[in-house]
Amino acid sequence: MGDVFDKVTWWGDGSTSGPAVIQPMDTPILAWRGNQNSRNITVANATGPPGQLAGTVLRKTVLADSSPYAPALAGGLLADIHGQMAWVDISAGQRLHVATLEIETRTFTFTGRLAGRTLVSDGVLSGRSAPTLAGSSRAFPQVGVVDQQGNQVVANESSPLVFSALATLSWVGATRGPVRRFSLSDVPGGRFLWAWTASDGFLRFAFTTSPTPSGETPAVVRSAQQSIAQPSVTSYRGGAHVGWTGVDGTGLLNVAALDLGRLGNGADPIASVNILNERGIGAPTLVGMAPTANVRTHRLAIFWAGTDGQGTLNGGIVYRE
Repeated sequence: MGDVFDKVTWWGDGSTSGPAVIQPMDTPILAWRGNQNSRNITVANATGPPGQLAGTVLRKTVLADSSPYAPALAGGLLADIHGQMAWVDISAGQRLHVATLEIETRTFTFTGRLAGRTLVSDGVLSGRSAPTLAGSSRAFPQVGVVDQQGNQVVANESSPLVFSALATLSWVGATRGPVRRFSLSDVPGGRFLWAWTASDGFLRFAFTTSPTPSGETPAVVRSAQQSIAQPSVTSYRGGAHVGWTGVDGTGLLNVAALDLGRLGNGADPIASVNILNERGIGAPTLVGMAPTANVRTHRLAIFWAGTDGQGTLNGGIVYRE
């Protein structure tokens, strides 16, 4: 089993699932839904020794907004959007929201304010899962969620906090949580990778050529790996990696590199799994960290809610090169 290093446990801060995380610079910004006794959304800066997780503390802002599910974050987008958050509210309609995080551009820290917000699809969409946000440094994000009928629906952001009409990904099928989209370049079979956990617990993967493939029916590949919740996908040293919580009954966390060539040929893209000596509830979050002024190496980090009964938040580095 593999160990994480530079590990931090943020005692006193817990959730019912792993936190959403973005990494504007040396230390992360996290967002999570409260523990079993609280549904409020908290956004926090991890502050402490530059370039490391161990020894950091969370400088928190507890929002008035609440959710039955974990929120989603996207960061590093266009110049006037330094971070965005999506969540499903606790109203009877369980409406999907997206807000802009006000991030101080000198320190890359969250100021505690939401600079703007919107209801996706004018509040008509009713979500029954945690949402996802997918984007890149050259594009606005895409928001996605499972609706009340169990359909995977997505909408692209055409300008700040303005979303296109909803598109249904009918080829995804029933799932354990939302589908993840990951943008690729120079990859056989397509420009966009999709990853999700089907209702049978097995991970699924697919390529598409469009970020909103309403007219496509891509080939879907079933992996031999299983998860209790949706996976997390990120880039590390130019390659795609996936993380998930296993079905072993103890919540062991798993990380694997994806062989996209195998996926393009219709084969399971997971050939080798790093089973970590850590256990979590719900879905973990993987974050690829590029070199900075304080840390000159590439790092692959994982964040999760622990199995201590409080869902205590943790973070650690899986790989560093």
